[in-house]
This record gives sequence, C-alpha cells and structure tokens, in this order.
Amino acid sequence: MNLILSLWILVCSQSASSNQNESLVKEMNSIRFTEYGDFSKNWKLVTVRFRQDTHEMRFTYANDLAWQTLQKGDSNYPDGSVFAKVGYKSGVDPMFNSSIVPSGARRFQYMVKNSKRYLDTNGWGYALFNSSGDLFEGDVKTATQSCHACHTVVKQKDYIFSEPIENSPLVTTLRATYSLDKVKDQIAFQTFEASDSIGEFKATLTSYRLKKINIVSGSMREYFFGGTLDEITPILINFVLKMKISSAFLSLDQKTFKIVKLAKKNKCAEGQHTFEVIEKRQEWPDTKPTLTLLCYDKSNVL
Repeated sequence: MNLILSLWILVCSQSASSNQNESLVKEMNSIRFTEYGDFSKNWKLVTVRFRQDTHEMRFTYANDLAWQTLQKGDSNYPDGSVFAKVGYKSGVDPMFNSSIVPSGARRFQYMVKNSKRYLDTNGWGYALFNSSGDLFEGDVKTATQSCHACHTVVKQKDYIFSEPIENSPLVTTLRATYSLDKVKDQIAFQTFEASDSIGEFKATLTSYRLKKINIVSGSMREYFFGGTLDEITPILINFVLKMKISSAFLSLDQKTFKIVKLAKKNKCAEGQHTFEVIEKRQEWPDTKPTLTLLCYDKSNVL
C-alpha cells in the first residue's frame, strides 16, 4: 500500500512539474498565450500586412481600448490596451493559381499596455509565440528589447505601427498618418570610419573600398534579431539614394552586419535601382559574408 501511495505521489508530482513547465513555456513577460482567447473573433481587425522577406500575411487585431484610441486618432494608449497579431504562411491558392492565400499560422504576437509593469519598454509588454503557443528559442529579455528597439521607430505614435485599414469601397487611397520621412527622424545614422572597424566587417569594407559608411545608431545595435536586418533594408536603401553614400546595420560587436550600396551598373529591369547587399550574421560563424543583388522599384523610393 505504501509503495502504491508513493508511486501515486511521484506521478502527481511529475504531472504538476510538467504542467508548471508547460505554463512557463507558454508565457512571456507575464503574458500568457491563451490569455486573450480567440481574439480574431472578438476583437476588431485593424490591418493586414504582407511581409515580403518572410512571405507572411500578418493580421493585426485590437481590443476595445486600443480600437477606441485608434478611432480617435490618438497616440496615447491607456493601460489595458492590447494588440494581437497572427502571422500566416502564404502560398498559392490551389483553386486559383494567380492568388496568394494564407496557409496556416506561423506565429502569434501580443503587445500589452501596462505603464507600471513595463517601465523598461515604455509601458508596452511584448510576447511572441510559435504556432503551437510555445516561445521561440532565445533569451526572453533580448527578444523583448529587440522588439521594442524596432518599435521606437514610431515612438511618436506610442510605439504602434498599425493603422486601421479603410474597408469602404469608396476609399481609393491608402490611409497613413505616418510616413518613412518621419521614421527617418526616429532612426538616427552616424558616420562610421573604416579605420574603426574590426574582423570580417573591416575586411568587407576594405574589399569594397569603403573608407566610411553610414550606420544605424541607437538601441537597435545592441538589441536585434534576424528580422531586424530585413525590416530595416528599405530604410537603408532610401538613405543610400538620398545621401549618396553606402549605409549599413552593424551590431555593437561588429559580428552581424548588412551593407547596402548602389551597384555601379544597373542589372535590373527598367524603372528599378540595383543594389549590392552584403550580409553576415553572428549565427553564421563558418560562412563568409554573402553578396546578393537587390532590385528595388524606383516608385518605392521616398
């Protein structure tokens, strides 16, 4: 009887421990994956965006407090405001091959306003989960600061990128209260001398005869993730064209970088600029910096 009781206690203990670990995995910054239920049915759809770098369709929803603030055109979200985003893989519609359709969730993201709890990130809490509701690999603090570093681009909008889409068929122009020109005011660049570079970044600058380069300054250099380099590429491109000098994202340790420079010869279609993009990431320790050609429509230049 004692043996059976001991086994029962052991099984219950392991089960409790397992449930506790599962709870920890499905929580980030005190935000639980299941905390807001089926937000896609209960909240307002704010906007839909397509990420060209990840080929994701991203649907953003707002709870009542966040939605009311958006509708007022305000940029001061009260505590309790929440945005939820779901990123879908996209693929060809098997019944209509010229269409791209969502094809299964890839990630879920929350932004929760609590000015007392999230002092380090200006009142916003961030949580990212994969399609199973588990956290992505990596340090939570670094992931949080990386998210917030990107959102400082729209600091004047209380760190919120999303703007409501106009669903009326009478609307013929994109609604936008914030432009890349304002974004450029938030993302500061500094001149970086090749003589101050080290390692493969120095070798790359030397190889391409770049004596100086404009790099993104600020918290992004310390806190970033793979997507940061993709998200900031259009801004780098616009700076290259405006300032007539190559631009780059460079991490503080100089082990991760992305250089954008205008190619000497146009190898893209008419109406496009040709850029050379040289990239190296810290997680690629055994590879040399990669060089790719990027075609960018002149109509996208701001």
